[in-house]
Amino acid sequence: MPDQSSGKALTGQSVSPRVAELVRSLGIYPLARQLLYTLDRIRNHRDNVAIQRENPGVRFPPPRLLWVTQPSTSFRIYLTGVEAAREYLGIAGSHLPAVERILEWGCGNASIVRHFHRLSPHTRVFGCDYDHELIQWCRTNVDGVEFSVNALEPPLDFPDDYFDFVYSRSVYTHLPADLQIRWLAEQLRVTRPGGLVLLTVHGDAYKHRVTQRELVDYADPGVVEHRTSDVGGPWFTTFNSPAYMERELLAGLEIVHRDVLPDTALGLRQDTWVVRKPR
Repeated sequence: MPDQSSGKALTGQSVSPRVAELVRSLGIYPLARQLLYTLDRIRNHRDNVAIQRENPGVRFPPPRLLWVTQPSTSFRIYLTGVEAAREYLGIAGSHLPAVERILEWGCGNASIVRHFHRLSPHTRVFGCDYDHELIQWCRTNVDGVEFSVNALEPPLDFPDDYFDFVYSRSVYTHLPADLQIRWLAEQLRVTRPGGLVLLTVHGDAYKHRVTQRELVDYADPGVVEHRTSDVGGPWFTTFNSPAYMERELLAGLEIVHRDVLPDTALGLRQDTWVVRKPR
């Protein structure tokens, strides 16, 4: 997972758990988020103008669509998607003889998925998201990807055993534990036997964002949910401990790759888990 900390962002990552809990309890999330967006856009404006000048061939999403998914208005962070695409393709290639179909579930503004048609020209590439506006922007501005809209809950509009590799970045981080379980089952359904599913979660590197009281739940059962916004929203935040991932969510599956970060890790990086669908 690329370290996105190089971009200038006011994402709430550095907000203390006490302040974040106050925002949740007072119900002022929309106001706080709008304020952060405005400040972040001002802060990144000059840098974004320079990046556009340096990358005339890139069609950047408007700031508000960047903010929905990163969350940041930084074009610099958007460009790091190619690093994730290379990493994910490398992981898939090291465990699969061939990758003919790839799906990004929760593709957002296509910062990652837009690169696969160039990195792997013979692979058929798909992207889906529950946000209609994001998918419309992607269909208009991103080539080489077949985009579709899904619902917040399963199922996906794909047949069984269809993809070699299904991945998502920072999607499980915004779903409650019960919906995580259902979506993992759905991703496995559309993955061929022997294929791979990759997902990322907030693990120990995000323990600084939970309160002392919540740390008890993070230890056991291993899940903490911040229901600041609607399910799937950028400030509905879920934290999954590594122990929970192995004991509960990924139980019974072959884990072929894991990148579990320590609680001292900095930036916006998340734990990465890759499982194989049983043959």
